[in-house]
Amino acid sequence: MGDVMKVVIIDDDINFANKLKNYLIKFNTISFDIEVNNYDKEFELYFLDIDMPDMDGISYARSIKKKYPLSRIIFVSYRSDLVFDAIQVFPFSFVRKEKMNEELPMVLEEICELEKDKKKMLKINEQFSLPVDNICYIEKRGSYAHIYTESNVYKLRKSLSNIFDFMNSHFVYINKGTIVNMKYVNEYQKENIILKDGTVLYMSRGRRSQTLHRPSYRHGNKQLVPWQTHEHPCPTIELLQPRHGYPRYSESPLYQLCEAVVGILRCCPIRIVR
Repeated sequence: MGDVMKVVIIDDDINFANKLKNYLIKFNTISFDIEVNNYDKEFELYFLDIDMPDMDGISYARSIKKKYPLSRIIFVSYRSDLVFDAIQVFPFSFVRKEKMNEELPMVLEEICELEKDKKKMLKINEQFSLPVDNICYIEKRGSYAHIYTESNVYKLRKSLSNIFDFMNSHFVYINKGTIVNMKYVNEYQKENIILKDGTVLYMSRGRRSQTLHRPSYRHGNKQLVPWQTHEHPCPTIELLQPRHGYPRYSESPLYQLCEAVVGILRCCPIRIVR
């Protein structure tokens, strides 16, 4: 990729921070501009330790989310026992320091895929292609798909299912004739979702669980959706289990549960149903 991603490593262990920095420099799929322990500006990607003498990494992650909602956070820590606290701030992932060489490559590859998604272009005609990331929603009307951006509407003679297969992971069906880029959703109600520009779209009952089971916050009786902080779909989890192929350990049940959560976090942010 030609773009450079701005990254910061926040860790009181300077030796480990430099080890992580060198690892990222050698990762040849993405170019990183890396700083260590810089708290004064915005970065696209934060690698945060959790347990530091002068700072609580989870509290700092909350402040990052408020100031820079588009930034991604990856916790890198020996403290697997704090994974439940880490979940509450919806990190992109959780990497155990003692298993960094095994777990970090998978996380970085996922970031690569998401960056590629941003650059997808939907061909409208021979002369014009539209960045997928700029599309707010698409409606099927007769033989044509009507493609809505923040400023224009385009028509494409193509099935909605074929378009959906091409789109990135921000897009979901909200009814059989409409797909929406959840990045542009401001809130959702019982039967409707409301986009940032005020557009109201109907959400069918059969599609609600698919849409509502993404990570979200609540404010009063409305469920707010800061989708910029969540790159892909995420299941609601009532009973956490290890992913297929993720090893179980013989220690206490609590330790096994923490291990399961860490494995899931490597692939997507989740929320716990209370």
